[in-house]
Amino acid sequence: MVAMARYAGLEVVHASSAAPQNAPDVWYETRDSFLIARKSEAHQPPDMGNYTFEKPDLEKLRDGFIPDNY
Repeated sequence: MVAMARYAGLEVVHASSAAPQNAPDVWYETRDSFLIARKSEAHQPPDMGNYTFEKPDLEKLRDGFIPDNY
């Protein structure tokens, strides 16, 4: 999440997962993570004049991403 925030030009204020240090594996079943970020003073919005949207193939993106037991 930190990498994505930085890529988007955001200043990371806080990032964490909901599991404490040395937590047992079962703790991670909730899969909770948190990110608090803000635009930096120097943030410049992207040039949207040349932006084109290409709809992604969602089935291809989902393949193997979400486990069957979720």
